[in-house]
Order: sequence, then C-alpha cells, then structure tokens
Amino acid sequence: MSEAYKRRHGVDWPAGMHDIFIDLTVAKKWREYKSVYGIEFRDPWVPLIDAAKALIPEQYFKVPPWTEEHFHDWVMAEKGCITWGCGSCGKSNDYGLLMLLDWITDPYDTVIRLGSTDKQSLKSRSWNAVVTYFAALKAWSRKNGIPIPGKFSKSGYAILNDDADDSPEAVGEKAGIVGVAVNDSEDSGKLQGAHTKYVRIVIDELATITHHENIRTAMQNLRIGAKDFRFFALANPESWENESCQYCIPKGGIASVNVNTGTWMSTRGFLVRHHDGLKCITVTNPETEAEFPFLITKAVIEDNLSDCDGNEDAPLFWKMVRGFPPPTGVNIPTVLDPAIAKEQRIMDPAPNAPVVAVGAGIDPAWSEGGDGACYSKVLVRQPAAGSPILDFSQFHKLAIKASDPRPVTQQLLDQVRVLSSDPGGYPAPLFATAVDASANQGLADDIDIYIGQGTACVLHVNNSQRASELPIRANTDVKGHEEYGDRAAEAWCTLAAFCKAGMVRGLPRAAVEALVKRRYLTPKNSMTPRKPLKLEPKEDFKKRVFKRSPDEADACALGALAVKERLGILPYGWVPVAKPLYDQGPTQAQASLPPSAVIAEGDGQDGIDVLD
Repeated sequence: MSEAYKRRHGVDWPAGMHDIFIDLTVAKKWREYKSVYGIEFRDPWVPLIDAAKALIPEQYFKVPPWTEEHFHDWVMAEKGCITWGCGSCGKSNDYGLLMLLDWITDPYDTVIRLGSTDKQSLKSRSWNAVVTYFAALKAWSRKNGIPIPGKFSKSGYAILNDDADDSPEAVGEKAGIVGVAVNDSEDSGKLQGAHTKYVRIVIDELATITHHENIRTAMQNLRIGAKDFRFFALANPESWENESCQYCIPKGGIASVNVNTGTWMSTRGFLVRHHDGLKCITVTNPETEAEFPFLITKAVIEDNLSDCDGNEDAPLFWKMVRGFPPPTGVNIPTVLDPAIAKEQRIMDPAPNAPVVAVGAGIDPAWSEGGDGACYSKVLVRQPAAGSPILDFSQFHKLAIKASDPRPVTQQLLDQVRVLSSDPGGYPAPLFATAVDASANQGLADDIDIYIGQGTACVLHVNNSQRASELPIRANTDVKGHEEYGDRAAEAWCTLAAFCKAGMVRGLPRAAVEALVKRRYLTPKNSMTPRKPLKLEPKEDFKKRVFKRSPDEADACALGALAVKERLGILPYGWVPVAKPLYDQGPTQAQASLPPSAVIAEGDGQDGIDVLD
C-alpha cells in the first residue's frame, strides 16, 4: 500500500488523516460509504465512542451502558431518536458531546440546532454540556497540535466556524451549533435558516415545550436540500396526551408498549429509547455509584418516593424515576374522568321527555371571526321516572362580523334577545341565565339594561371571585367556597357533577373534550390538586393540549350553574316544581326573526373523539 494511505477499519484513508477523525467520519458517513462504495462497517457507532475516549480525558467522560445506547442511537437511528428517561440518566450530557463530535467532523457542512424551553434551561442543561466538552476539545487540540474548529459567538449560545461572521443577524444562517429558546417566539426563529448537507435538530426537555409548531416548521424547512437530516429529542414524559408524545406513538399502538419496554419505533419513523430508573446500573449494581456518580441511585429513588408519600404510582414518581407516562388513572386529575363521561353517555341525545324548566349560559368572549362567543341553552327534561335531564343540545355560537356596522355589543345583544325569547321554541328566562362577567366583559350589564329593562337580572359570574355559599350538590352541607377556590372552578365542577350524576345529555363534543382534559391546579412538582380546587390557568391549558379557549365548555358550565343556582336543581337532586312549565310543547312563533340578528347555529361537535 502506498505511504500516501493508511488502513483503518478495513479501508484505505489518507495518511495524514488522524485516526480520531477517521473514526468520526465512519460514524457519521457509514451510510454513504455503503450506498456509494459498497463498503460496510461493523457496528459503526463503536468508532464514535473510541473517538470520544481519545478526545476527552477519562475523568470527564465515563461510559455506562446508557451512554453506549445514546452513541448507538445517534449513529444508527435513520430518522432520529426520542429518548425518554428518568432524571439523572445522562441524556442531556451525552447529547451535548454527540452534537460537538458530529459538527467537528464536517464543520462547514453541518448545521445543528439545540432547542430547549428558554435560555436559562439551555444554560443549565444540554448547552452547559456543549460548553464543557468544547473546552475539553480545545484543550486536547492545544496539547496535540491538531486543530479543533470553532469559536463561541458573542452571545455565548452558538459555536461557529472561526472565519464566520459573528453578527447576531448572521448567526442563524451559518453552519454551526446554535442554542435556541423554543418557547420564545422571537428566538425560536433561529431553529430555521442554514441549509447544508448535514442537519440535526436536538430538543431538550421536549415534554415542557409549548411551541411545537415551531419545531414542525423547522423540520420541514431544514429538510430542504439536506443530504442527511435527523431529529433527536430528550424528555421526562408526563402522559400520553402531552403534545410531546406525538413523536413517540408506537407503530403497534400505545397498548403495545409499557414501562418495561426499552425501545420501539414510532409512527413517525423515530426510534424511541426508554430508560427506567429502577434498571439503572447504579441501582441494580450499587457498587458502581462511585464510577458513575452522575446517574440516579437507590438513595435518590427513595427520596423521590418519600416526596410522593410512598406512592409508587404517583405520576411524579413515574416521570422522574420510571421515565414513562404513568398508568391510566394516576395523572393529575381532570375536571371530569373520561371513563365517567363515556359511562354516563353525556353526548347522547336527550330523551323526548317534557321540558319543565329552561336555563342558559353565555360566554361573551368574542373575536372578529365570530368563533368565540357562545350561548348554551339548557332544557331541563323530566322523564316519567328518575332524575331530571339537562339537555344541552340547543347550543349556539354567536357570530361577530367585522363587516357589520353595529357595535360588537349590539350584535351580541340582538342574538341573545332572539335566543332567550326563542319564538317557536323554549324561551330561556333572563333570571335563569348566567353570563361571564369577568374582567372587562360588560355584556351581563347590557342584557340587564337593554333586554331585562329593570324587570329581570341575569346571574353575573366573575370567574376570579370567591365561590358561593350554596351547597355543591344535593344531600350535602358542603358550601361552594369550601370546595372551590373561585367561581370558574365552581361552574366547571357543577357541570361535571351533573355529568357524574347521569343528568346530562347532548353535551357538545368540544365541551366534553375540554372537561376531560382540563386539569386542576397543582402546586409545583406535585400531582395533587390544591384545596380548595381551582382550574389550571386557561393559558396553560391551551398551550398544553387544547390550543384555543374552551368557550363551549365555559358556556355550558355557566348554563349548569344557572340551573343549579337560579332554578334550584342540584346535581343528584330533583326538580322543585309541581308540574312541567312547558308540558304543552314549544310555544308558536310570535314574531319573525329580525334580519339583523344573525345566529351561527352549531352543536359544538368540532373536536376529536375524546371518549373512544
């Protein structure tokens, strides 16, 4: 063989190419060598570990079994890998090093975007590993006289080529490693930009990311023109309903995996790796604790268990120790259990029983698109036997039109006037109508003045105010303020209580979806709801799973509250009237609808099937 070449891994390489960079090249380009030259390398991920050991002093780079798996996944996962794991499983640290090794192999042809929730999280987690290992690589370079490319940007959150423009506007367009705060709308734009042969997106703390659309957009953008694009993410998973799990749904369905499953392929083509803290080498073999002090230990697990009051099924224990979504039933409680919603058939049509009373709820939240304000009429039907039924089938979205010359309030008032008087149907008396009067929403006052004209007054509900002095349901002396932290929780929980009692039918699907997904407010790092009960903030609910304001549920909850507080019909209770109010059926139309009163009728059924 000519002295111009040397042999390594069964292949001839330029004699001047350092063995470390040969190993890095094998790990990064083994697919290219196989497809173009027909050369196959056995276990191409092993040379990557060899290169890391040669570059990083032993005291800074330990290789427990889970680290070997991370190196394997970086090299072998064709589309990328999502790593689920307990706390202190080494994933953030290992991926910080893996990004550096990948980039220095082809610094002018490689783009890596590292995302986390915010800059502080970047600084304390994966980016901290990047900084630490980059310093170690530079030290090796100085000692051995072999250049390692790269320099930190002025911001400190990017590593660029030495000759790269360091201006802030240019950083996002350059090959390099760039840290991005994904939950920051302005900073998240840096996920996109440069287009090179090799592109990697790495997302740390995936389960806490709220702007997943930014990730999806970046993936589609950066795939363009890339020879090798891959996506990696790290997470302590919370529940299968968390949006971060969209990347991890098993091809065989959720039921095909459990806490003992180590790997599976997702429906999106990603490898999913799972690390269970109970199976960590420092737990199964405690004498290794000194060798791998950065991994979870029995003592840490015992402390975590103590924090969960000894409950191994606590969701926090599953998140931080088992590294897997908790079994059904041990998540943070939601306002209504999906199993109860299905069992009580709350979306089924109501029986054709006499209507004995009518209530209503109005959520005046509105937008120029007309997709916010809702009116929920509640027909109280009394079957021949059994409890009354609250029929929510007469649900309406109130249209707000930017092209309408009438003021917004007037548009709402005209529609409420028609719906409440309901010519040809079942009128809803104003005294049995509850209206959201929170913040600057003044529709309740306008209804009292312009429709009630001093003869009737709607129930004004300010969500942030103290809950009522009224009993929460029949056959109990517990008052609203003793159980609920504010009126918002009282309204939603009143609707849920009617559902649990089997007294609800025809509830709009979108309202059901919100009821079974909205959680109670919990203290930080706890899965136990605060007492008295409050709902998780609406902004958190929208970011976590619902993506929009739960207006349908708000209106229906207000309707349920009006039935309870103004009509005196309690969950698990009875109708306090002697005879049906509408036993002759609907009244005949007394007047035609004014053409200006445009009503957008809808059943609120726009949502996923949350019960099946």
